[in-house]
Amino acid sequence: MIQPLEILIKYLEGKWISQQTIYDFANKIININQSEIIYSPLKQVESINYGYTCEYLNNKKIIYHYINYNNSYPLEGKIEKLDQKIVTNYFFKLENESFLKVDCLNNNIKYTEYIYFFHKNFKLSIIVIKKIKQYNAICFISNIKIE
Repeated sequence: MIQPLEILIKYLEGKWISQQTIYDFANKIININQSEIIYSPLKQVESINYGYTCEYLNNKKIIYHYINYNNSYPLEGKIEKLDQKIVTNYFFKLENESFLKVDCLNNNIKYTEYIYFFHKNFKLSIIVIKKIKQYNAICFISNIKIE
């Protein structure tokens, strides 16, 4: 039987075009970015169930390790994000094959990402960043698989 995280990693594998729009409420700024990203699966290690490398065209690499607490939907666990020498921990809840929620709380700043997998070649993310009860930013990311 294929595990839910294995399905997710297989879904992500490949080359994607990403369009990102960030609305910064605190500074009243809008930023728009576009990039190409290559997702490559990592081999399984003892404590890490699944993972992948996210490589950008500017040679920046970020590694994500998924450690799940259970093996069926809704799947819950943590994500270790390794960006150069900085490790950030997130908590995730994979509701089903088409919806993933990611949370992080750091210094009273809450990061919440809602990822919708609409099709094998299209995903959409909505990110909300808030400090205490005030929304600081919202981000919309659309990703289209090109290879």
